[in-house]
Amino acid sequence: MKFYIAVEEMRSTVVEVEAENSEEAKQKAEKAYSEDKICLNNVDYIDDGTCFYDETDKYKPCVESGLCADFQKIL
Repeated sequence: MKFYIAVEEMRSTVVEVEAENSEEAKQKAEKAYSEDKICLNNVDYIDDGTCFYDETDKYKPCVESGLCADFQKIL
């Protein structure tokens, strides 16, 4: 029997930012993130909230009707 399991990964870290106020600090953090200056791959800094959800009821009708079939397959 086939099941369709959603895998959701959330990574987070906390960065220390010098700024005049919270809004400026968030803007600096966003800029640093967009410039790849914030690392979310180092296991020392990751709070990994990975979750697994059974989405079979949602996707099975779609697959059976031929509308979607592009899933990674795990046997």
